[in-house]
Amino acid sequence: MPPRVDSVALLERTMQMIRETHADWDEDQVLERAFSVMNLQPNTNQAEKIPKSVLSIISQIVKLNKNNWTIWEPMFMDCIRPIKNTKRILTGEIPSGHTDYDEELDSHLLGLILSSCDHRPTSRIDTYTVREQGEEEQLGSTLYKKLKAALTINDEVKLSAIHDQVHEVKLVHHNIINLGKELNQIWNDAARLGSRMDEKLKKSTLYRCIKDDWLYTQTVDSLKAAQPGCSYEYAYHALAKKHQEAELLGCIRAAARATSNRNTTGQPSVMGLNAQVARRLLVRMVGA
Repeated sequence: MPPRVDSVALLERTMQMIRETHADWDEDQVLERAFSVMNLQPNTNQAEKIPKSVLSIISQIVKLNKNNWTIWEPMFMDCIRPIKNTKRILTGEIPSGHTDYDEELDSHLLGLILSSCDHRPTSRIDTYTVREQGEEEQLGSTLYKKLKAALTINDEVKLSAIHDQVHEVKLVHHNIINLGKELNQIWNDAARLGSRMDEKLKKSTLYRCIKDDWLYTQTVDSLKAAQPGCSYEYAYHALAKKHQEAELLGCIRAAARATSNRNTTGQPSVMGLNAQVARRLLVRMVGA
């Protein structure tokens, strides 16, 4: 049976020495050599437990860091699914002492998880993988339980903060474009955590943000009457067009005032510049 890895600190020290020796290597090369040096590469006995095809697939999936558990975990589970009882052992459904429990396989699963972690300093995954003083000896199942508890809680906290942010976002200075960028960032952050915002929630949030703004009231009323089931994107683009129309109207009025001032004072004006801006906005609106 291959030796177990009782602390990721040893792995990190080994990787650091390899980085210093091979400064031009990427992290995957460094990790592969570190595992080899520490005798963690699959030997003949391990190959019987974990097929090379599984090892190959796992090496190609996204590396686990502190922010992507909801992406990594289902991918990792799909990779090990062909191996009998691996998922049930990893999740604790088959605990130690059960007739189907395989301690050797559980030990190999530890190596698989570690090999699928992003060990770069910026990842900070070692905050969760390092065995703490007094902690039980690590196996695949114990490390999985620890990672899930820590990283799932992190995701739940982040999602809670995102939902709070949804209720706090506001329209500033009639600028629907900036509001759209802020909302899209919120939707993208939620998606990265495995939570896709419902279309109705997205659209109702958009309408709430602009409900008291005189510039968009008529457009929203028209959308609710004529297109009650329209998508968030459709509603946003209709409101963005209204914003562009307001910008164009503002430029035209500014140009008219400048012309009036020039006629009154005989001084040069910025009419030409404002007219150019108005034309550019008009072209954008026509192309929208």
